Amino acid sequence: MIGLLWKDILYLKKIWKVFLFLNLCFVAFGCLSYLKNKNFLDMSYIILILGESFAMLAFEYDHNSKWKEYQYAFPVSKKTVVCSRYLFGFIIFGFYFFSSLVGILLSDVITRESIGQEWILTQIGIICFIPMMQAVAFPILYYFGSKKGILYSDTIFIVMMFYFGKNANMLDFHFTATKAVLLLLFYLCSLILSIKIEQRS
Repeated sequence: MIGLLWKDILYLKKIWKVFLFLNLCFVAFGCLSYLKNKNFLDMSYIILILGESFAMLAFEYDHNSKWKEYQYAFPVSKKTVVCSRYLFGFIIFGFYFFSSLVGILLSDVITRESIGQEWILTQIGIICFIPMMQAVAFPILYYFGSKKGILYSDTIFIVMMFYFGKNANMLDFHFTATKAVLLLLFYLCSLILSIKIEQRS
């Protein structure tokens, strides 16, 4: 599994210029958000887009390199292949989760005001949509392939972002232990479903 995970990480290294550029855009957008709204709230939505996009790009890279045609020539099971991809997605989530915490800290330091626990938990709740979006996208990608899978997943996410943006005041993004457990269960169910799909392919 470590080798498969390392393959996905090396892909990010291969596109490090794009990765760096988009993350610099993310920082710039955060600064503009602060100048306009005196907070870094809008950065959370950019993190969602980046976190999900880089996780799905690994599927696109595998497709373009025709990796699936010879990956099972190596002594790895389909279950291991799927688990490594989910672990890669979780690493992407961890990177942007840490980035969001840095943004929260910067907001606290720059504004010199106490942010408050409620605001912090709300931001964490928004960032935790990354693994939820991955849990929705990955089975679709395994079932339809990277081309159609990314198209269908992006369509779902656009609808979700539109709905959340329109009804943000009525939705509760506050992070709780119960939501964390439900998210973990949802992620595990998605993993099991993806394994089943891959094993039948």
